[in-house]
Amino acid sequence: MRKMLLLAIICVVVTACKSKHERAIVYYKRGLVKDSLKDYKAAIAELDSAIIEDTMALGYYQRGMEYLHIKKYERAIDDLKKVTELTPDNAAAYLQKGNAEKELWHYNDAYSDYSEAIKTDPDFPEAYCKRGLILRLMSRYDDAAADFNRAIKIDPKYAKAYVGKGDVDEDWEQFVNAISEYDTALELDPDCGDAYVGIGVSKMYLGDNIAAYKALTKAIEIMPENGEAYSWRSLIDLYLRQKDSACLDMKRSMQLGFRPNDFQSAEEVIKDACE
Repeated sequence: MRKMLLLAIICVVVTACKSKHERAIVYYKRGLVKDSLKDYKAAIAELDSAIIEDTMALGYYQRGMEYLHIKKYERAIDDLKKVTELTPDNAAAYLQKGNAEKELWHYNDAYSDYSEAIKTDPDFPEAYCKRGLILRLMSRYDDAAADFNRAIKIDPKYAKAYVGKGDVDEDWEQFVNAISEYDTALELDPDCGDAYVGIGVSKMYLGDNIAAYKALTKAIEIMPENGEAYSWRSLIDLYLRQKDSACLDMKRSMQLGFRPNDFQSAEEVIKDACE
């Protein structure tokens, strides 16, 4: 009798657990639908319910991605850290956590996260590319170039790695070489907006402001939320004596949260162009 009762209790518990997991999956799938519709806050609400039902790594990962979409980077980091605790071999979680750290200018933490992603998956070209970007920001240009080259060796058709190589060439003031790398990126991905930004900057340094303006305008067409492209184009506007356009471009750049660290500060450009 006691044995039968114990079996009945176990059956009820297992059924309840299964039911909670199944409910979590339903909420999780609803969250994916909301994400596909770019209704990120609604997606978070569904994923909150999924995590309440079952603290599965999938739920935390997807909610972290939603927080990245709405630029709540601290919350994204918390969720993605939870994923790495639940699934320590999850290279994608380390990568996305690094992306969130980068947005907060936590470059050392981002570097560590990308390195963990590489350690977990040594053939992860995006992780090398992202770490290369951080190394550039840390002024470690040789190491950055090595990471971009490693990404290309793993995936010769990975356009963003060629953009990274071009960016390092720009850092070294090898602008002709940089343009060659950006052109390769565009051959692989004609809609690679970052390559057009790079071409625009290199052309500007080479003194071809008309070509620079065209490239940056193309970048903005592809990436209308890219503050860097507006910032650089505002400088070209000034060179071309288009002060009204310069004012609008720099204001738009600042609205998008881009902080220029080259040439004049954003405030100085606005003072020159908008007054």
